[in-house]
Amino acid sequence: MDPTSVAREVAEGLAAEGAEAVVLVGSHARGDAGPESDVDLLAVGPEEFSFELERRSGSLVSMTSRPYEAYRRGLADPGSVCAAVPGWREAVILQDPEGKAASLIEEAGAWTWERLERRCDEWVGEEICSLAEEVHKLVSALRQGDWQTAAVQRSILAAHLAPILAVHRRILYDSENRLWDLVGDAMGQDAVRSPRPRRGAVQGDGRCRARTVRACGRRGVRSLRRAPEGRRGSRSQARL
Repeated sequence: MDPTSVAREVAEGLAAEGAEAVVLVGSHARGDAGPESDVDLLAVGPEEFSFELERRSGSLVSMTSRPYEAYRRGLADPGSVCAAVPGWREAVILQDPEGKAASLIEEAGAWTWERLERRCDEWVGEEICSLAEEVHKLVSALRQGDWQTAAVQRSILAAHLAPILAVHRRILYDSENRLWDLVGDAMGQDAVRSPRPRRGAVQGDGRCRARTVRACGRRGVRSLRRAPEGRRGSRSQARL
């Protein structure tokens, strides 16, 4: 059975279990799926669950279900909007007897950044500040020559910073697989270039020079508007 037929079969089952609408999103909805791409389905409540996986006729099916209002809130939340808007714009309706999926698609189509400008700037400031401890851990590992910990910390920062910088640069992305490329293009190559190990990187006392890390931090802070004092971020991940 081909993935599209699998999607329709699963959607019928979800509707029979009470789903008010079901849409196909992701690579199969866009038409650029590869052999390892899963079939992504969003169901409109009342049942609520995230990322249930099922193997069906050779395809991996990922299912998420949320109430209608929860999806609407996602279109107004800086932490999820970058993925939610293009996701709903590209959604393919499989079940929608009450028109709720069509309503969400229409709302996503009419969405603009102007609605969230101030909230986005505040959210970015909060999220960047929440990563301060991770930056200190990275600098500490570099100074101690603990390359494994430094590599892990750099990966943690990269994973968290990409969706934050997407909001900062007002980037909508239809796939997390393209997120880092889009952010890199927006930030410029100097900001994303990975420094290569070189002679002289480690000082005589075993500490690593962390100039690159500190310089990137200063450049990032200068490019952000200051968030209100006394507020902290929560390291949110963007989701539909």
